[in-house]
Amino acid sequence: MHTLFARIPLLIGVALAGLATAIGGCGSSADNVTYTADNAPVVYRAVPDDASVYTSEEANEVPDIDGDTEALIREIDYPSVDYDADVEGVVLVSFIVGPDGLVYEPDIVESVSPGLDREAMRVLQQVDWTPGRYRGEPAYVAMELPVPFRLADHTPSQERPGVEPPSQSQPQPPRPPR
Repeated sequence: MHTLFARIPLLIGVALAGLATAIGGCGSSADNVTYTADNAPVVYRAVPDDASVYTSEEANEVPDIDGDTEALIREIDYPSVDYDADVEGVVLVSFIVGPDGLVYEPDIVESVSPGLDREAMRVLQQVDWTPGRYRGEPAYVAMELPVPFRLADHTPSQERPGVEPPSQSQPQPPRPPR
């Protein structure tokens, strides 16, 4: 009887470990979600180990953004910290477009700022992708894409929806042209 009571903590620990494994197994362990400063999700998906990944040179058809790069630029929500600090530039992102049109394994090749880097990864996942093809079948295709951040393409943070405009009683000086 005494040995049974001595083993209860061990049995409870094993049961809890099994429960944690079962709960953890409910979601996809390949997806890892982080968030931008404005709480927009950035999903990191890993390509399955048994999948073949082709370069854009090897693919018969490379993945394409539905609506071209203009659709990508329209999706950009310029981080207010970077906008207010006049930060602009081009973030170079490497990633894989899967046969399902989803973005896998995004990685920053050339950085501008942490905020613009995360927004570039988020935007790549927001646009619709036509998958690349290898030998006529949808395939995982690796590519790099420059994501341009130009202040002239975006509105100031005080003019964005959801942000309170400055009070009309105190005129604000005009922003200098970019």
